[in-house]
Amino acid sequence: MPLTKATLSRLRALRDKKHREADGHYVVEGVKVVRELLAAGVDFAEIYVTSSWPGAVPRAALVITPGEMARASHYPTPSPVLAVGRISRPTLTPGELHHGITLALDG
Repeated sequence: MPLTKATLSRLRALRDKKHREADGHYVVEGVKVVRELLAAGVDFAEIYVTSSWPGAVPRAALVITPGEMARASHYPTPSPVLAVGRISRPTLTPGELHHGITLALDG
């Protein structure tokens, strides 16, 4: 099933921080990083692969054409995989920061 114009537009819009924040999703591209995140248990909202994806296609992935991947990709040379993840911001309680090492980032 080919990607709709609306889906391609949404994927391209996720290039910009304001659209990622508004939509609550982010994009990950590249075989190595997507495989590592899948192995770590990241539950992607969407996964798009081309026929050049090496190995078994991830569960619930949509196989698209290289042309569609080129239009959806955020890079000049698209990879064979593009995954969309949900942005999550778990709430921390003050007591959680008193154990071990805490890394806090601002901005």
